[in-house]
Amino acid sequence: MLTAWYPSQFSLLAILRDRFSHSTSPQSSLSDLALVVTNVYAPADHSLTSAFLCEIENLDPLFPIPWLVIGDFDLVHDPSDKNKDNFDVTLATAFNDSIRNLDLFELPLLDRRFTWSNKRDSSVLARLDRALFNQAWNLALPNSSLSSLPRPTSDHVPLLVTASTTIPRASCFRFENAWLLDPLFLPITLPSWSRPPALDDATGDIAACPKSFRSAAKVWKRSHRFNPKFENNCSFLIDLLDLFEESRKLSLDKISLRVFCRTTLERLVLQRATRWKHRCKFRVITEGDENSCFFHARASQRLCRNSIRCLRWAS
Repeated sequence: MLTAWYPSQFSLLAILRDRFSHSTSPQSSLSDLALVVTNVYAPADHSLTSAFLCEIENLDPLFPIPWLVIGDFDLVHDPSDKNKDNFDVTLATAFNDSIRNLDLFELPLLDRRFTWSNKRDSSVLARLDRALFNQAWNLALPNSSLSSLPRPTSDHVPLLVTASTTIPRASCFRFENAWLLDPLFLPITLPSWSRPPALDDATGDIAACPKSFRSAAKVWKRSHRFNPKFENNCSFLIDLLDLFEESRKLSLDKISLRVFCRTTLERLVLQRATRWKHRCKFRVITEGDENSCFFHARASQRLCRNSIRCLRWAS
């Protein structure tokens, strides 16, 4: 069993190796989250199943933090976990009792029903590989899911657990200077400033004006998002009309269409450049056009000072 992590994101707290399991406890370097991942590989000899389940149950008091148990359990819950009728009630009962004693939950497998195959002509399929988690894991990483990966050679399907949490982001409104380049922005959004909801006090009326404008700007932004297809269509029409012009004279309608596409394309490029210039803040000062214009002017002055205006020879 192999466990790996990124050293820049996690540091190792502890490792516990046992007969049928390998537990690793990493600590996040970005937060105070500490968790335990236990990889299990159950014995194929079911005479050792009781020892395997006892080992897993003995790990529970050691891990009061978020805990994930994943691997090959070589056990099934009920007859639906196999495509054949050979179902052992005793083993299934012992397995279910251990999960109940540990107070663990199972991550549902989203894209497969079985995880093991005997890979023979008479296929025997079973769900032997699972991912179980405790309540602390559920509280710390509620957005966890289980999916499968391709199985090129092994008789077991590799499982992938994706664990994450939802951190609310602040709803911060940012005005984009690029919006002002669109001739439709101000005529659509500016009237909302003068018709905010009527309030009883003057302070509320003043505060309602920017709030009303912000709402109108958000609606305008959602309906005027950047569409790469529109820009590609304008470029395609310009190239197509230029190609037609090489063989015949264009009509006035086609010339007007090309002018419209060029104007629209120039406006889109300018809007995008303004948007990123507004977002990159100090970087545009050191690496952008303002810095380039400054150094070009300095280079031109230096060139004028260093130029040789006349040559004189003395004999």
